Amino acid sequence: MFGSASGIWDKVYKDVKRHNVPEILNGAFEEKNFVGSDARRFYFRVKDPSANKDKNKVEEVTIEWYTLDGKDMPDDKPKIPSLVLEETGLDTGVFTSRAVMLVTNNTDLAQPTNTGLARHPGDAKEGQANHRTRRAFLDGNVVAVYRNARNVECKTQATIFDRVAATLFKGSRDERRTLPVRVVNYERGGEPYATREYIAAHVARSQQLWTQVGLKIEQTLEVRQPIAKDMLDKDGFYSPNLIEEEDPLQKAALKNLLKITPDNTLSIVFLPLKGPNAYATVRPIKGIDFGNRFFIFMSLGLDVREETLGHELFHVLYNRQDGDPEKIPVQYFTFVTTSPAFYTGPDVGDPVDLSRLPNSRIFRRIHPFSIDWFRLERKVRYKNPDSYLFGVGSVSPKVDESTGNTLVEPFEAPKKGK
Repeated sequence: MFGSASGIWDKVYKDVKRHNVPEILNGAFEEKNFVGSDARRFYFRVKDPSANKDKNKVEEVTIEWYTLDGKDMPDDKPKIPSLVLEETGLDTGVFTSRAVMLVTNNTDLAQPTNTGLARHPGDAKEGQANHRTRRAFLDGNVVAVYRNARNVECKTQATIFDRVAATLFKGSRDERRTLPVRVVNYERGGEPYATREYIAAHVARSQQLWTQVGLKIEQTLEVRQPIAKDMLDKDGFYSPNLIEEEDPLQKAALKNLLKITPDNTLSIVFLPLKGPNAYATVRPIKGIDFGNRFFIFMSLGLDVREETLGHELFHVLYNRQDGDPEKIPVQYFTFVTTSPAFYTGPDVGDPVDLSRLPNSRIFRRIHPFSIDWFRLERKVRYKNPDSYLFGVGSVSPKVDESTGNTLVEPFEAPKKGK
């Protein structure tokens, strides 16, 4: 087996339209199944002539499959890890599985999967035989084990993501990437605004979303910085007017941050933000020379289930703003402007019920056309920054010299303190 990537859920949903929470395709036929039609699905194949006991019958064999973590310890190894493989035809002795897929979190793992097997019909839940997904992380492996009639074991193993034959990037053939992030935690009276637990929870939550494309989010440093008085309004909040280019609070904050931030870095800034719950510095601001620095401002008291940091990272990694809100279905967290909380009521727009999040149908996916955009190296920072990406009549945004970033590094862990 070669490297296996996480599924991207690109042909998963039915009844997809704006302001509608779609259903997940989970039919018995592959083209009507979210695993069977995923671009990153894969299969198991066994060749065992001794298992071909009846030449007039299409027979079955069973394998076990599971994942290991980066230390070769079991990651997702259910109590019943078995999967049935069907013979490819009469008297072939070759057996193949229905498509299987890797997922990056327990929410997606809990999604039942139709077995696709006529002799074992119906949905298999997590932990049951013929469940067709396993959870995996970036440094893990997929394992498949087959035992023949004489109990001779055959085991094969594949890495999660291609680590040896991908396009060369800074001397590495590993398709995975690392995004180093600095944290600036403002403090007042010697006390930081955000706890380390709050920061860690948001970073970990965003990691779940970005693991599916091979990106590791690595916090390298936390800077404690006394907040300047000119950054706050009369009530003690950082409440910038993001439409006003000359907003004094935002300019004060950025000038303060530029003094303590090296070039070509991403900093996640925690402070008492009022107005937007978060924002990223993608647009140019008059009088501010960002260089290659990016900042994500995060407010306090955000619920991680709203996936705020994961969304803001897309702005920085793609160097793009949100798109036309009328063109983006609810399963995506990239380009969208609406919080997933908006879709948690019985009907769209009903009172928020965050207990219904996370949900595999809401705010979990990356647009298929931009799956690899975080790997692109932009040549310029600004190009037509005021335009929406999803223009009237457009099918998808297009790549140009401003697409991507200069922040990601090869997968090897970045140096502490950068």
